[in-house]
Amino acid sequence: MGDVVPLRVLLADDNEADRELAYEAVAEFAPDFAFTTVGTRAALFNALEIGALPHVLLLDLHLGLDLGSEIAEQLRSHAAKEVPLVILSSAEDEVERARCLATGAVDFWLKPLCYADYGELLQRVRVLSLRRQAVETQNPVIDAFGLKRGPLPSGVAAAAEQASQKRQHEED
Repeated sequence: MGDVVPLRVLLADDNEADRELAYEAVAEFAPDFAFTTVGTRAALFNALEIGALPHVLLLDLHLGLDLGSEIAEQLRSHAAKEVPLVILSSAEDEVERARCLATGAVDFWLKPLCYADYGELLQRVRVLSLRRQAVETQNPVIDAFGLKRGPLPSGVAAAAEQASQKRQHEED
């Protein structure tokens, strides 16, 4: 069996306290992530140019003076255009949500307001990361519809199933 590739997640957020909170939560809830944070648009694009692309990109809706929809639009012509982009916002903004989704974001989530809320967010990130990793390695562990195709890495099947059941329960 091959080496396990860490799930690469990049967070772009201009709020240092939010980046630190996210980093601490990842250390606790998802220590297997290769987690990187940046605080500016320039640092984001620099990070995307060097090294391996992330499996998931988490982007603050307001990264400095830039809107997430503007950055999403710029990413469409970048090598990272296939990376799932999730916009994080501290407030519901339906207009900007629609704009971000129209320009390529796969989802728009409220930022976790406390440390404990990161557990659920990181499980959702794990599922997106695994989908991207499967595409990247041409190993269809989870297909585009979220269906399991073959064995999942150790510990991940339970986390994916738990996140799926929670979403189902919330929809009911």
